[in-house]
Amino acid sequence: MKKQKIDIGDLVEIEWLDATAEMGMDKNAGSFKNVPVKELLTQTKTVGYVMKQDRYGYVIATNINALDDVDYVAIPRTWGEEVNLLTYARRKR
Repeated sequence: MKKQKIDIGDLVEIEWLDATAEMGMDKNAGSFKNVPVKELLTQTKTVGYVMKQDRYGYVIATNINALDDVDYVAIPRTWGEEVNLLTYARRKR
């Protein structure tokens, strides 16, 4: 990941590899047996506001409504490939 100063409230775009799940796949079908695991992961971009971060990852708010309900994604740092700072949070002066 790029080393950028990311703070709570910043608007970011995170490019990361998400886990993939398949249900009911025939274990003998062989569709994934000769494929590297990385190719089975889903390339993902998440844009939102940083709600929390620590050494394990980021919590990104992707939707905040007038009732203060929040939709969020928790992204492990080890799953991330790139973090792009889009806008700084407003800082109290």
